[in-house]
Amino acid sequence: MALSAGMAERRRIEEELQKQKAVVEAANRTKDHFLAMLSHELRTPLTPVISTLESLEIGSAPSQDTKSALAMIRRNIELETQLIDDLLDFTRISRDKMQLRFTPVDAHLAISSVVEICRAEAESKRLQARP
Repeated sequence: MALSAGMAERRRIEEELQKQKAVVEAANRTKDHFLAMLSHELRTPLTPVISTLESLEIGSAPSQDTKSALAMIRRNIELETQLIDDLLDFTRISRDKMQLRFTPVDAHLAISSVVEICRAEAESKRLQARP
């Protein structure tokens, strides 16, 4: 009898584990769907901004200050796009569909971009970034 009761308890535990696994898998699918929808909603407003930026960049000869401002806007749009892609990478990883693309990076440009992004905050704290 004890063996039979033990087997029944084991089956009950296995069934409970299967139910919990199904709940977790459903939650993961919901999360993946949410991230896909979120990325779409975050990207959509960037399209007209990029279009307007390109129009401004190729329009009449802008001043150096305007060129710098447009470059900063472009870097921040690219950063936003990268953040959206990073969100989607979580979904790709969980589905085993992550693909890595290796490309050379201009370290000087990357560091300059970070300095520019952080410039206002650094100046507000009276910090200086020196080359």
